[in-house]
Amino acid sequence: MIVIKEISKEFSQGKHRIRALNNVTLSLHNEMTAIIGTSGAGKSTLLNILAGVEPLDKGEIYIDNFAIHNSAENDLAKFRNANIGIVMQNYSLISDFSVLENVYLPLSFSRQKHSKKDKRDKALEALKLVGIEYLADRDVNELSGGQMQRVAIARAVINSPRYILADEPTGALDGENTEKIIDLFKEINAKGVGIILVTHDMGVAHSCQRIVQLEDGKVVDDYTL
Repeated sequence: MIVIKEISKEFSQGKHRIRALNNVTLSLHNEMTAIIGTSGAGKSTLLNILAGVEPLDKGEIYIDNFAIHNSAENDLAKFRNANIGIVMQNYSLISDFSVLENVYLPLSFSRQKHSKKDKRDKALEALKLVGIEYLADRDVNELSGGQMQRVAIARAVINSPRYILADEPTGALDGENTEKIIDLFKEINAKGVGIILVTHDMGVAHSCQRIVQLEDGKVVDDYTL
């Protein structure tokens, strides 16, 4: 379970301070949750703080009792690698790497040492999960947008994370590929992996089990579908 207690975050904008999050309190379980809101509502900031890539100014966050808010960077990096998968709108793939090399990259930072064969086997298993194992040896710059997002999801699940954080994962996709990616997230969620995704697409949001709405850095609605 993810427990968020009265977290706040501000950013500097010229001479002004912009409050991106304002005393947000939430408990997130292993459901598939959509975070919605207008631009600047604090959605991506919340996701980045949950991922441990953005520090908060105030408050506490516990992910399965691990204190994100006051952990040393090294401990946080190890926890993130083992427990959190991250999927971005722009895929964040390495263009010089093959599909397979992109997928097994997180294993290179794992506490556990993996042989080259083990990395390949695990990456192929992850690619099979997302239905594109036949693309394993292709260059990622040869893929379609939908295929690249599947590669990003395979990379996110390779370490068997407890949670996946996805920032606008369907924002660059057409309707058909959006539906396929959401179906894939549902399959992963059914295996017990919590999915938290930021989206502007209300169709995507209503495919989730829960919707949390942010406006001006505050939770203004929270309901289960």
